[in-house]
Amino acid sequence: MVDKTGKSLFRIVLPPVLFIATISLVATDVYLPSFPAIVRNFKTSNTLVQLSFALYLLFLGVSQLAYGAFSERFGRKKTSMTGLSLGLIGTLVCIFSPAIGFLILGRMLQGIGFGAGAGIWRAILRDVFKGSELAHINSFIAIGTAIMMAVAPLIGGFIQDYLGWRYSFVFIFLYTLIGIGFFWRALPETLLERNPHAIKLSIILRNMGQLLSASPFMGYALCGALCFSGVLVYLAASPFLLQNIIGLTPVQYGWMACVIALALALGGFLNAFFVKKIGHHNMNLYGIGLMLAGSFFMLVLSIEWINILVILLPIFVFVTGVGISVGNCSAAALHHFPKLVGFAGGLYGAIQILVGSIGTSIMAALHEQSQVPLSIVLICIGIGCWISQKIGFRGHKKLEK
Repeated sequence: MVDKTGKSLFRIVLPPVLFIATISLVATDVYLPSFPAIVRNFKTSNTLVQLSFALYLLFLGVSQLAYGAFSERFGRKKTSMTGLSLGLIGTLVCIFSPAIGFLILGRMLQGIGFGAGAGIWRAILRDVFKGSELAHINSFIAIGTAIMMAVAPLIGGFIQDYLGWRYSFVFIFLYTLIGIGFFWRALPETLLERNPHAIKLSIILRNMGQLLSASPFMGYALCGALCFSGVLVYLAASPFLLQNIIGLTPVQYGWMACVIALALALGGFLNAFFVKKIGHHNMNLYGIGLMLAGSFFMLVLSIEWINILVILLPIFVFVTGVGISVGNCSAAALHHFPKLVGFAGGLYGAIQILVGSIGTSIMAALHEQSQVPLSIVLICIGIGCWISQKIGFRGHKKLEK
């Protein structure tokens, strides 16, 4: 068990949690620069390749519901290890895929497996931290994931240029294997008391009903999910928009991902610095304001221009807002449910990924001839975030009385 009074608590928990939190992101981002190459290799359509992205997210989201309950029954550590191992099997299917259908199947298996890391890391942190401390450490998770979101597409771009798209999945396999080993050795079990009834269907349905009917949880969970969806929507559209329309190479596209990472890191740093001073609710509002400003900025610029700057500058503003908001949404959603933290963390992750998969599916159905469809979708996401956080904050105030 983790000693919650130790001075080295932050150093003990953060590195392994960051590792398992980023595995699903690596599996999301590394192969993005290879989208056009996969289309050519399998002689298939853009839509089917984007479908491999959307279905991965769908199964990544759904699987987290099960992992949340299983982590309450068997512990965070064993549950995470089991799921991540399944993700390795899915990665092998992707590496040796002879057709687009097998690639899609492999991505679905990856989603099911990597849902363990994506869903359980929030429960691990909530086991150890709470309140503003939790929002503070979530900011560092946001910074770490931002760095990985920058590095992963860049690595994927070089892999595509020099080795081909299959080696992107080789990289995912090796990263996951190293992550599993580090997580197993470095992190003690954080769940102090296991629930032997957690995986009973009646208990799962009762817990789900309690959370789904709780406006603080649902409001902030939807807000966080929409924030995350905004980044995924951009990631789904950008390979074709920046490579096919503007003409960037895979390596150049990989470098452009650094803009997204820098924005997320900036948002995370701003939140880490200010959240204890002005509160996570106000920081969340500032983040949503930047999201709306960035998306409207992109739409206005699209009237006259289409180039790298008029896409990346608004996205930088939008994603900085995301970096501010996501950690606060996660902390606020789980705040009132300490006895359901494993299930709540899994449900939060499931909602996040499911909303993201819906967003990317909508983006996949639109024609990427300009940044106009992207800007309109991002505007809708910003408005949805503002409405959701109001619902969550009102519910939070009621429970605080």
